[in-house]
Amino acid sequence: MKLKKGFSVIFLILLLCFTFCAFIACEGKTSDSPITDIIINTFPKTNYYLGDLFDIGDAKITVIHENGDTESIPMDINMVSGFNSNVVGDQQLSVRYETASVFFTVKVSYPPVYSL
Repeated sequence: MKLKKGFSVIFLILLLCFTFCAFIACEGKTSDSPITDIIINTFPKTNYYLGDLFDIGDAKITVIHENGDTESIPMDINMVSGFNSNVVGDQQLSVRYETASVFFTVKVSYPPVYSL
């Protein structure tokens, strides 16, 4: 009888652990539907001087799922590629989130020259 009670307690503890893990795994995701597109809601800085570091600021993207669900998430520096502040001119940067990508343009210029 004690053995049966011990198994019941262990089973309940395991069930609670699995339930907790399932909630943690789903945290932050609003949909399991595949991603069809992303849109930049709030752009990062788009004008730079030669040698500047990329500034993500408060940039945000909207993720659009196949089933119509959308979610707004902060843009992460690891999502962005293509920036080179050592090259003057317009640059097309890519933002990638899972299977979707979107592009935007930044401009790198020579810094202003002030004379006395």
